[in-house]
Amino acid sequence: MNTDKEPAEPGFLKGSIRSPEGAAGGCTSPKGSGRQNPFSSVFIGVHRWLVPLALAVVTLAVYWPVRNHAFINYDDPVYVTENRHVQAGLSGPGLTWAFLNLHGEHTYWHPITWVSHMLDCQLFGLNPGPQHLVNVAFHIANALLLLVVLRRMTGAFWRSAMVAGLFALHPLQ
Repeated sequence: MNTDKEPAEPGFLKGSIRSPEGAAGGCTSPKGSGRQNPFSSVFIGVHRWLVPLALAVVTLAVYWPVRNHAFINYDDPVYVTENRHVQAGLSGPGLTWAFLNLHGEHTYWHPITWVSHMLDCQLFGLNPGPQHLVNVAFHIANALLLLVVLRRMTGAFWRSAMVAGLFALHPLQ
């Protein structure tokens, strides 16, 4: 009679954790032969910071010329150039207006946008270049956030990076 019994949980053998295939953890070749791939751990470590850095740098390079652009007549008058609340910068009455102005004549309720524009006017006045670069910084942050969220949701790093790159650099942006 054998008194040595396997634990009830599969994958555990006498206190050691083993993968379902029975191999100890570690990087293996793509074909599953069990051979160690000496470059995989280095490559994985590098692409985790190099790809987001490249995404940020390339996006900044593409949108860098906006620092020389003027305000436009599409929605900048409503948001900045003709908005006395925004032009006054951060103030008590301005913050009250931003959070309580529920029915804008030309816009929807978005107090964080108003506060952001107020801060831009407080810091840069009506100089459009720095305000455009602040928006580029927000866009870069959103592209990086998209990369992280998609990577965590799907587990597919390169696909997530491609989607984030498309979001960051698409001409409609």
